[in-house]
Amino acid sequence: MNPQSMVMQRSSSADAAAVRALYEGFLEGWNRGDAYALASVFAENGDLVAFDGTHLKGRRTIAEFHQPLLETRLRGTRLVGRVTSLRLLGADVVLLHALCGTAMRGRNAPSPALDCVQTLVADKRNGLWCIAALHATRVRPTATGNLLGSFFDRLWTVLRPRKSARRLPGSA
Repeated sequence: MNPQSMVMQRSSSADAAAVRALYEGFLEGWNRGDAYALASVFAENGDLVAFDGTHLKGRRTIAEFHQPLLETRLRGTRLVGRVTSLRLLGADVVLLHALCGTAMRGRNAPSPALDCVQTLVADKRNGLWCIAALHATRVRPTATGNLLGSFFDRLWTVLRPRKSARRLPGSA
């Protein structure tokens, strides 16, 4: 192996560790109930799409959205995440996938009903890694051939939020 490829390998390993630390910082902020710590790992203009589809733009917005939740309904909850893949997309861009669960207040284990897959894109700005975007998608099998699942899919179409920002172009 030539010296240049050894440097690249060491750099990639350090970058991977830095991005994993960002993800862990996100989880730790949540687990402490500190939305400002949770948001601190994002770029100033970072994006977060929560598993309910809420799209938050900007570190401050991410913190201000989560703090009341972490003080009330989500107080005492814990996120448990496991990185499933991490790939360097370029010298300064990393893609990370993780499985994440939420343990509700007073519970030791995450509730399978709240499991989600997370996709995180981090980039290096001025030598420092930050989360550019994090998207969480709830793990919810499709209802094909499942009467109960079909019922809940139909219920969602009737009761879903009617915010225009959530509608796809051309939808009613």
